[in-house]
Amino acid sequence: MGNICKPAKQASEQDVTKQETKQKKDQKGGEERKKENKATTYEPLKKFERNEELLKAIKRKIKSKQDTTEEPQTLLEKCLKCFDKFDKWEFPMAEFAKLTEGHTLFYIMYAVFIKHDIIKKFNFEEATLLDFFEEIQENYHNNPFSNATHAAETVLAFNYLIRRGLSQYLSEEDIFVCFIASMAIDLDHPGLNNDFQAERETHLATVYNDLSILENHSSTLLFSILKRYKLLDNFSKEQRPEIRELIMEMILATDMVEHQTYYDAFAQRMTDHCEFSNREDVRNLLQVALKLCDHAYLSKGKRAFNYWITAQLEEQYNQGDLEKKLNMKVSKGCDRGEHATFATLQTQKMEQVKELLKLFTQLLSKTKFICDVLRKSLRHWNHENANLLEDFDESTFRKLDYEGFEKKYDEKQRAVPVDENQDHVIPLTEQETLKHHPTEEQKEIEEEAKKELLERFAVENKASYEKKTEKPAVYSLVDYQDGLPKNDIIQSIVTMYDRIDHWNFDVFTTTAMLGNHAMFLTSWTLFTKYDLLKKFNIKPDILSNFLRRVQEGYQYNPYHNAMHACDVMQITNAIMVQGDMLSKMNDIDIIAGIISSMVHDYDHPGLNNAFQTHSWSYLANIYNDRSVLENHHCSQTFQIMRTDPNCNIFGGMSHSLRQDARKTMVGMIISTDMTNHGKYVKAFNNRIEASANFTEKDDIRIALQIAIKMADVSNPSRPLYLYLQWTDNIIREFYMQGDKELENNLPVSPLMDRRNPDIPKGQIAFMVYVIIPMFNSFTTIFPGMKFALEHIQENKAYWETHTAIDKADFDPNHDHKKEAANNDE
Repeated sequence: MGNICKPAKQASEQDVTKQETKQKKDQKGGEERKKENKATTYEPLKKFERNEELLKAIKRKIKSKQDTTEEPQTLLEKCLKCFDKFDKWEFPMAEFAKLTEGHTLFYIMYAVFIKHDIIKKFNFEEATLLDFFEEIQENYHNNPFSNATHAAETVLAFNYLIRRGLSQYLSEEDIFVCFIASMAIDLDHPGLNNDFQAERETHLATVYNDLSILENHSSTLLFSILKRYKLLDNFSKEQRPEIRELIMEMILATDMVEHQTYYDAFAQRMTDHCEFSNREDVRNLLQVALKLCDHAYLSKGKRAFNYWITAQLEEQYNQGDLEKKLNMKVSKGCDRGEHATFATLQTQKMEQVKELLKLFTQLLSKTKFICDVLRKSLRHWNHENANLLEDFDESTFRKLDYEGFEKKYDEKQRAVPVDENQDHVIPLTEQETLKHHPTEEQKEIEEEAKKELLERFAVENKASYEKKTEKPAVYSLVDYQDGLPKNDIIQSIVTMYDRIDHWNFDVFTTTAMLGNHAMFLTSWTLFTKYDLLKKFNIKPDILSNFLRRVQEGYQYNPYHNAMHACDVMQITNAIMVQGDMLSKMNDIDIIAGIISSMVHDYDHPGLNNAFQTHSWSYLANIYNDRSVLENHHCSQTFQIMRTDPNCNIFGGMSHSLRQDARKTMVGMIISTDMTNHGKYVKAFNNRIEASANFTEKDDIRIALQIAIKMADVSNPSRPLYLYLQWTDNIIREFYMQGDKELENNLPVSPLMDRRNPDIPKGQIAFMVYVIIPMFNSFTTIFPGMKFALEHIQENKAYWETHTAIDKADFDPNHDHKKEAANNDE
């Protein structure tokens, strides 16, 4: 497993015991402290000796090594010499990596776990832990920079910070988290960065919706491996969720796109003289610490600095070569013919790290010299980078073969290996967990309701239909949608779709008439209304295939189903029309807005994000507990287009238009996560305060995010008879989830416990704290939507006289106010 062999004389157990006793006694004193440090430094290698399986593997590795003339004992002595500097900032990682080729991270992780006594503290089974380290090592690729050696460098940098004072802010569990997160920062990194992934629209980019792609992937894979080895089972039930969240957030913080966010949060804490005593502060501290450790090589001596800069240059130039080969735009800093661009970007990165390090060293005074080294490296780089880059010998660069890259990460490979026998927190199959199926009683009730609605709607609309002279678009659908009604009901459909821009569009009636075809027809009507097939070169059969796939992908939930998606799509359109957003939008905004609202809950399991994270579901693991379902809805939509050319409605677009639509769609769909509601409303209000006219692309995207959020929760702003039907549906779904949570010993989510119903309180609070402030903000810029606020006040008043839903009020002609007055008399 590495080029380390057993020493000629093996220490006895008695010797080790004496040594450990001496370490405990020698707490102070110069020479005594040196002896203690020396003994501690050698302990990892002695530990290796006592592990027979590991020793056998080491012997086999050395025996099979053909390219060395050195004796095994000489190799061991060199490794011991490296370990003399284990707790030093300038650990000779390049030398150690050569000596332990292919197993560097394994040895470093084993060493830090022994040094910090983590194995004993958390009662880990040593053999299991070694297997875990081995698998992590094996999941790193032989990239020039983003490899296991860089991870090992990051681990040791964290070890140094912990030894130099960071430990005073951390619990024992935090220290475990620090090393686990450090070892996985670039797990399964393909050597091609996030920009490449997004521009190439790779499988990983599609899975993670272009958001911190590789960081998400590394975290996801880490937890897949952790779950298999059950390492988190050694912690209490209360500790596990916090450990999981902290590891995820630390790894995701290494995405430099989000650097300013973490810097600002940390800078504010330092300005406020934060003592880092609560968990939120510690979380930010560790995120910043891992970012610094990830870039520790920038503040190392000249030899280490040049080693890592060369490796980074090699990896980026390899990416640039591949981008040229694939006729892609070459990413910044990746063109081997433009050294100056690489140098400029490197300077910018060093400046960012320097500013963050300046703040960090105020907290840990013993690390101030690191900042001094970085300043020196920065001066040296700014003065000599041209010469340094010219002097780098590119003939030594590894021209990695990326031919199989896209095949390896194609649509057939899921982001996380699936183990059919893996244990679930929820003792159900994925299908049972994610899907709800209608009972026979539910089917009968819905058939009766459908029959009644059809009869009423047909009578109401017969006269208006007879006045129609033009053949509507609905007839053109007959060839594309099998099973579409072709009888007299189509008369009512045509008239109904004259109301496609109206606020009181009745999706319940639409669904009663069309069943599973309601979404299809609503979508097609909007595509026809805006002439999108012609404008974006979409063939009718491809649009038909796509719409059918989306329609069939919605599950049979009481609320999050195809009818809700159809409603949100129609209401988003109504907001664009009645709010006069269309005057500020272009065609790509319109198609992105329609599709986003159509798919915003695609494949929703009927169990919300809280359920996913509490149960550590498969989806929660993929998306690292962040906007779990929203990421899933978005990713699955693009997977349809990516994997099936017959469903790719973006196939006729240029690359730039496709990227524009994709960015808008990702932003809109992710914004529907109510956990981040305040963030989006605040961003919108900030643009209002900045006197934005909402004609710029970024402003329109923010406005569309608010529009889809309004549509998604628009029920309280609709006529009462529609609002109450939606409320009844969502309460049923809430109670189903609450039952599932009780069944599986999970905390019951708010408003989901049927044993303690309080619908009025929940609905009024939702209107007062969520709906009304958002609608008020939106109507500041788009005043055409002010009428919706009147509906909200009327519906709010309903709960002042009702303690439960009266289903008689589902009838638009029922006068609930008159009935309430009679009851009062």
